[in-house]
Amino acid sequence: MKIMLPVVGVLLAGLAALSLYLFKQGLDDYLANQSLAAVEIVTPAGVDVVDYDAAQGMALTGRAFNLDPEVTDPTNELLRRFEASAGGIDDGVARVFVKGEERVALSLHRAPYVAPPQTLASRLGLEEPNPEAEIEPDVFGTVAGVDVILQPAPERTPDQEPFSYRHFVANLGDPDGPETVEITVLTNASDAFVASVFDSLDIAALNERLPEPDVRIVPDRGFVPAADGPLSQTPPTPAPALLAYRALQSGVTLTALDRDVLERVRAGEISDMAGLQARFPDLAAPTVAMMAVLGQPTPEVSARFAAVRLLKGDRDWSQTEAFILAQVARPDTTQADLLDYLSLRDDIAPEVLALVSQLP
Repeated sequence: MKIMLPVVGVLLAGLAALSLYLFKQGLDDYLANQSLAAVEIVTPAGVDVVDYDAAQGMALTGRAFNLDPEVTDPTNELLRRFEASAGGIDDGVARVFVKGEERVALSLHRAPYVAPPQTLASRLGLEEPNPEAEIEPDVFGTVAGVDVILQPAPERTPDQEPFSYRHFVANLGDPDGPETVEITVLTNASDAFVASVFDSLDIAALNERLPEPDVRIVPDRGFVPAADGPLSQTPPTPAPALLAYRALQSGVTLTALDRDVLERVRAGEISDMAGLQARFPDLAAPTVAMMAVLGQPTPEVSARFAAVRLLKGDRDWSQTEAFILAQVARPDTTQADLLDYLSLRDDIAPEVLALVSQLP
């Protein structure tokens, strides 16, 4: 009997260890199944999905990720979030959907509730103005009933490279609840491609992993665009500021005027042909370099440029015709402004009348 006691003790210890192992294994399996990484992401047809890394982030944004926590550039903060999700921080997941030159970087992560800081006004029960509440969100669409918001381009200093990406967010869960799931997208892709990525997410499964599931979720409802009609299959045209930046960095020889205009476009002072004509009212015609960045002028703006050319030409105009042409060249002149002058004479040159007809 005395010999059996140690054996029984060893068996009991072994059973205890086995039970603990099985319990831990079951707990690990449960936690793994409850992780965001366990939620299936269906790959859209014709698309490759790869793990996110810093190179993918740089390809999308044109910026290298800076590890320095003191760097608070908005793009760097977004890349920091993707790096954290790729590393599994906050149960994060980060993937990149690739189709040709188009890329959609996706980040999923848990965001525990953080109480807003207490201010004197809040302690006294007074309402404080909330500037963000006054900004109408740009709703791209909904996925399973949850809004997908296109974020406004972050502010930048004039010497910074213009932003070349779009930033979308969707949040599952009550913002005042214990936890939410944040979905973040950085992309250079078309609206249709972005929508297909949101449509590939199992929103209901993500919602089930919240301690307090989002009651807005409609499981069987996929992505529903906010705009009427089919979504564009073409990636957005780069902003003029970005095109100007690239032209200035290309090493191509530019005239002093072209460089001046492109610098103003890059800095955000000029964003279209109307802005160019208003800023340079004596310009007779946009150059090739200007049109490469700002596009073709509208008929109205073309008429204003043409008025400048006619005034600078060799033809002798009557006093009334010269006055009308000078007014057409002004960026704010309308047809109504010229009615009295047009009625004074019936021999105004057809070329002048043709330009007036292009004004609003």
